[in-house]
Amino acid sequence: MTFERQLENLAPEALVIRIATAVDVHELDSMVRRLATLLGRPDVVESSPDDFLQHGFGAAPRFTAFIASKGRVNLGFAIAIPSFCSRRGHPGVLIDAFFAEPGPEQKLIARGLVSLAIDHCEGRGGRYVEIYRRNSNVGSSLLEGVLQDLHRRNPQIRVATSSEELGIEPLLH
Repeated sequence: MTFERQLENLAPEALVIRIATAVDVHELDSMVRRLATLLGRPDVVESSPDDFLQHGFGAAPRFTAFIASKGRVNLGFAIAIPSFCSRRGHPGVLIDAFFAEPGPEQKLIARGLVSLAIDHCEGRGGRYVEIYRRNSNVGSSLLEGVLQDLHRRNPQIRVATSSEELGIEPLLH
């Protein structure tokens, strides 16, 4: 099964949402820094391309990254970390960082990234996707609309934007 998809839009180049590879570490680092800048906190980024390479693309990757691009321009990313809900006994993923370039295609980018993360989660037996808003530039109303659309697509996947919505207590903040 391939996890790359092209989303139809009105622009001449297709928007491509795909799983990142080791060659994308510099682009991931750049988008993480852009997200931090848009959130008004450029000084909080401590990660580097080497960190992404070491922890995301080695023998035992600790995350999966998804990239949205059009041509050679990157327009968004999501970083998903494997998770497990001990109360429900279900595996899933936590989208820890989420960025969709502001503009007219922001909803399409957001929808594509979350949709691919859900497909990837399902493909590995996952039953829920949790998204932390704190590490996102996507506004609450946009994100809520995207999540509602995707939940209608597959109600078996639990999409939440906080630990409370999943029915678990967060251990650390």
